[in-house]
Amino acid sequence: MQQNEKSAQLFDTLLNHLPLQTRMPDKKGIINEVIIEIWEHPCPAYARLREKIKTQPKEILKRRINFPMDEYHEPTDPTKVKIRYDIDSLVRYLKQADNCFTIAG
Repeated sequence: MQQNEKSAQLFDTLLNHLPLQTRMPDKKGIINEVIIEIWEHPCPAYARLREKIKTQPKEILKRRINFPMDEYHEPTDPTKVKIRYDIDSLVRYLKQADNCFTIAG
């Protein structure tokens, strides 16, 4: 991300002209991302823009949901999962679930 007057002008143009667009499916998302980028990268060039958007980043960040990346677990292939059970426990469970069962032993 370039933090200079030219990028500040580009962001300012985006913030002024994107809301006027009618055929842009995710314009709100793009505007929110521009606001967050300005807010998370403070510099002298963005000072005027930060003043202009100062109340919006807190609202946007409040609505975001963060997922910790270190807690991702690879899904298990259900065809390779081995199911182990005790036959006596299974028989007791089946008898409790439905008294109509008769299991020949």
